[in-house]
Amino acid sequence: STVRWVKRNRLPNELRQLGERLLVALSRLLRLVANTLRGMSTAASAQKIKAMRTAAALKVRAHIEKGHRAALALEASGAEVAEARAEFESVDASLEPHIPARDVGGAESDDDDDDYY
Repeated sequence: STVRWVKRNRLPNELRQLGERLLVALSRLLRLVANTLRGMSTAASAQKIKAMRTAAALKVRAHIEKGHRAALALEASGAEVAEARAEFESVDASLEPHIPARDVGGAESDDDDDDYY
């Protein structure tokens, strides 16, 4: 690998230290993403029209799933991301009331069609 080649040729090598610093910075960035998604969730919840709330909540949930995947990748690399993952879970739970439940067949529930707002 490249690292072995660098070591074998006794070249200056700070890759490990730089990698560790990068993981720390990315884990901090992940916490920022989680906090931003919290704000997006709050904005989605504030929508007055139910269809708008649902659409916004679904978009936020899609971003949360991307954040979870990034957190898993960072965690596999050794980064500490437990705080960000907990925030993702909390934000996702806050969206639950705004996302329609699905029946067994996959269709949306019709129980609250009268509740437009």
